[in-house]
Amino acid sequence: ELGEVKSGEITRAVRDASMDGVAVREGQYIGLLDGNLVATGDGLQETLLDLIGKAEVTDGNHIRLFQGVMVSQSDADDCVKAIQNMYDDMETPEVVYGGQSHYEFIISIE
Repeated sequence: ELGEVKSGEITRAVRDASMDGVAVREGQYIGLLDGNLVATGDGLQETLLDLIGKAEVTDGNHIRLFQGVMVSQSDADDCVKAIQNMYDDMETPEVVYGGQSHYEFIISIE
């Protein structure tokens, strides 16, 4: 069902801010889940894993990562491996080159 799809984005903070009760420093990665700030971090992978954890992902979910222009293929591969390590029985996350310039990843969780 469409209602069961969650969407996320990983981007960088353009300024120091506090949003949804979370403090963010300029340049940090931020993770948005269905439009709400749920994760921050200095590393892309840690922020992505934090966001996926907050999405209450289970082994039955399918994750698709739309890769932005600023993410190298090796970084995208490392993120997929990290997700696989976190969820042993989950289908391998799919990486699709999205080419977006403002988001490192756009994430679809079904």
